[in-house]
Amino acid sequence: RRAGNLEALMLNLRFSREEIRRDVYLRPPPEANEDKTLWKMLKCVYGLADGPRHWYDRVVNELLNLGFTKSQYDPCLFIFHDKNGTISGYIVTHVDDFWWSGSETFKESVIGNLETVFDIGTSETMPLKFLVIGLHENGLAIVLDQSEYARCIEEIEVSESRKCQNSEPVTSKERSALRAAKG
Repeated sequence: RRAGNLEALMLNLRFSREEIRRDVYLRPPPEANEDKTLWKMLKCVYGLADGPRHWYDRVVNELLNLGFTKSQYDPCLFIFHDKNGTISGYIVTHVDDFWWSGSETFKESVIGNLETVFDIGTSETMPLKFLVIGLHENGLAIVLDQSEYARCIEEIEVSESRKCQNSEPVTSKERSALRAAKG
């Protein structure tokens, strides 16, 4: 049984707020006129390889501070229990997109607090589209649908003789064609 309607929050992502956990040095830009100097980065910035990990760790910490429990089955699923121990809401995260479902109390208190912690860009309700997945409600179920995506995939050319070799591993050329077709 679901706790409520599924909604989405798109955050304005800011990697630069996160403190960096390793020493990273860079050469200043030419206009700084500091040829013999290296700068030490203090904050994580967009494009740095560990930026997404810093962001995820911040999201986890903030959700745990709000009283969520992280699922033992999926590191992006967070469950919120009310004071009676009943599940009253869920949040699923993917980088800077949050999907959530919960009771009215959950929406008012928890999602309201979340909006003070993170910079919320936009909010959407059903039906939703996320990456290549369409979501809509069907009674008590939430249906994930990739039919629109599947219609867009172009067929990969495979010769008749190659089709007969279906137990052979794919070649590097076939792998590249498949990756190009699926986007």
